[in-house]
Amino acid sequence: MKNNHSLYFISKPLQYFNVTNIDDANNKHLIVIDSFKDSNILANRASQIDYWEKVEVFSTYEQAFKSVDVKNIRIYLLIVITVIVKLHF
Repeated sequence: MKNNHSLYFISKPLQYFNVTNIDDANNKHLIVIDSFKDSNILANRASQIDYWEKVEVFSTYEQAFKSVDVKNIRIYLLIVITVIVKLHF
């Protein structure tokens, strides 16, 4: 029986595919940040497969972090950094 848990935070649809490719034998908990169109639909579909032990949707990262009990948990937070480069010609 698995005693450890892994939390996966996503805030963009592409991140969902990235987190499902992480090799992890722990119980998996997906936290979807409601920052993209149809995030609730993605969360609902994810909850219907056996890959995730639990799927939740939060409006902000702050709300999500407040709900986390960090005992025996491995946290995966995918951060996408957008860099804007201004080109001068």
